Amino acid sequence: MEVPFRVHYKGDILPVLFRADLVCFNRVIVEVKASVVLGKADVAQTINYLRVSSLQKALLLNFGLGSLQYQRVVL
Repeated sequence: MEVPFRVHYKGDILPVLFRADLVCFNRVIVEVKASVVLGKADVAQTINYLRVSSLQKALLLNFGLGSLQYQRVVL
């Protein structure tokens, strides 16, 4: 179930919502992908999600290969 977060920018609340794939224990964002490889853009997106949510830890999971690829992201 996706978890919505409001986006604050320079003191304003933007009319868009960021929707995390999962948030575990109200502390860890779990971002799920299904691509050939995890790239810098995927990591950058996850870092932006951490900043928007004010959380510090994320787990980036990729199910697009024969075996699970994962990366831990910490601010």
